[in-house]
Amino acid sequence: MAGINVALAVRVPPADPTRGIDLGMQKRTYRELAVVNMQCGPLSAARTSRQAAESDGALMTALLVRSGTELIGQDDSTTLLRKGDLLLWNCERPARFTVGNLVEKRLMVVPTGLLTAVGSSRLVESGLIVRRRSPATELLDHFLESLLVAGEDLGSTAVCTVRNAALELLVGSLHPSDGGGGPAPSMALRPAIEDWIDHHLPDTVITPASVAAAHAVSVRTVHRMFAETGDTLGSVVRLRRLMRARRELECTHHSITAIASRWGYSDSSHFTRTFKHQFGMSPTDHRALCRQDDEGREGEVVGNGVAVQSHGTRVHAPTTVRQNTLT
Repeated sequence: MAGINVALAVRVPPADPTRGIDLGMQKRTYRELAVVNMQCGPLSAARTSRQAAESDGALMTALLVRSGTELIGQDDSTTLLRKGDLLLWNCERPARFTVGNLVEKRLMVVPTGLLTAVGSSRLVESGLIVRRRSPATELLDHFLESLLVAGEDLGSTAVCTVRNAALELLVGSLHPSDGGGGPAPSMALRPAIEDWIDHHLPDTVITPASVAAAHAVSVRTVHRMFAETGDTLGSVVRLRRLMRARRELECTHHSITAIASRWGYSDSSHFTRTFKHQFGMSPTDHRALCRQDDEGREGEVVGNGVAVQSHGTRVHAPTTVRQNTLT
């Protein structure tokens, strides 16, 4: 879709400056979601405060290590990522990345507003979130592998479904491990409540009282369950309705007025304002970009030591210190 750019200042070891950046990259895009498989040799990279301030849009990047190790730093803290570990990084926050030897990793790059709509605002508020290897991260890895090798002829509806499924898996993988003791009772109930909400989204009103009655819990329990992830029932319902409306924009030819009415907006102007606030563009512009994307979807493979230009992405070699734009 629109070019997704994450500028980084990259440095390679000075021992063999003619070698440049040892890099191999494969990329597929599913609407706003970019999925990248990357192999790179020894290097260090940084996202500076200036680069973050000059970026065109708010982005989140998930990094899943497949082999090797990578050292991640932010402020005064550092974390070593090993095989199977998952990182979520808010690209508006400076960060440092160091690769000592060859590492292979998966990347997911997505606009902040879209990830917030699928997951939780708390994911965005943290500069870095790290989750160690788990069955959930392994499932995410396998799913991303399938996205990287999928055919080019997926229809519009399938592309939207795949993108949403990938983001749901990412959000699920980022949930803290319960350490074998099981989640709190209120959080254990949340998947069932969210399924109930999805089923009743076309209803005019979803209230804490109606949710509590349907699940035989107190209203206080409902409030506490959503507060544990920094949300409210109302915010979750609004975002899920907005995502349903967004899906109709992408996959149907229904008018914006009809879509707005079906998903509970007082008029198309209200829907447009809400949509633009969350996703950074109007419903009309988003639909137009989706149509363009359907006409030009492609995947790219990049070999070691080559220069490429793809959707705003440029990687150069050889180099010692250079600003690169990654996705």
